[in-house]
Amino acid sequence: MNQPVRIVFPVSEISLKIADEIFDVIARIATSDAKKRHHILTVLSEAFNNAYIHGDKVLSDGGIEFEAHFDENKFYASIINRGKGFADSKMKGYSVDTDIAESGRGLKIIKELSDRVDFKQVDGNRFGIFLEFNLSSESGY
Repeated sequence: MNQPVRIVFPVSEISLKIADEIFDVIARIATSDAKKRHHILTVLSEAFNNAYIHGDKVLSDGGIEFEAHFDENKFYASIINRGKGFADSKMKGYSVDTDIAESGRGLKIIKELSDRVDFKQVDGNRFGIFLEFNLSSESGY
């Protein structure tokens, strides 16, 4: 898929269900490998839920932005919302094994099932997670 899929979801509970359905369809189109498809769907769902739960609902007039594109070897996705988030520099020392208390399990899942994860401040009050998955049969997951 050379052209990216771009969707802006309203910040509402119904968007959680709609997003999961859309993520499932996109993952099915991206790969026939059931395990990789499950990883993509799980990570996108976790990342979207985090954007919904932790995003600034007062400043969320722009909604939660989702974008994905892929070819036969790679799948790329981003989810951007309004909120302060946390910068990559703060994540560098973060241990998914020791720094998880009541929350944070979603980040562990995201990091374990993705081939690459970047967290970035997009602009003044928008924060994004940028994901990459290897789709080729040689990739180890």
